[in-house]
Amino acid sequence: MRHLVFISYASPDLELAKKTHSHLTGRNVQCWLAPADITHGSWRRCIVEGMEQSAVFLLLWSRHAAES
Repeated sequence: MRHLVFISYASPDLELAKKTHSHLTGRNVQCWLAPADITHGSWRRCIVEGMEQSAVFLLLWSRHAAES
């Protein structure tokens, strides 16, 4: 499945990522978000495929993201 937006976030920011995903999907924007869209194989492979199949890379920048 192709997505418009790939949402990238630091693990401690999962709740913010879920809210962002909900906000966008509520406006009919197809989004990719781990772990929900990890469907097969390794996490790494699924994440790379998700990025490659998305038109937009949305980084949720936070203190946690900066430290990771």
